[in-house]
Amino acid sequence: MYSADQPVVIRDDNLPPLKWNLGRIVSVHPGPDGKTRVASIKTQNSVVKRGFSKICLLPLNV
Repeated sequence: MYSADQPVVIRDDNLPPLKWNLGRIVSVHPGPDGKTRVASIKTQNSVVKRGFSKICLLPLNV
């Protein structure tokens, strides 16, 4: 489902949807139970870690 190099939109509850940041998944991080729920995302300014509930995949065929 989520893998490296996929473009995403980072949801932010404090901003309207048109102001959400764009990014690209750099890596995914499995939890202690082996399930992956967090991704590192490279944005224009930095690399941030966000849970999958706060990111939206962009349906692009690259």
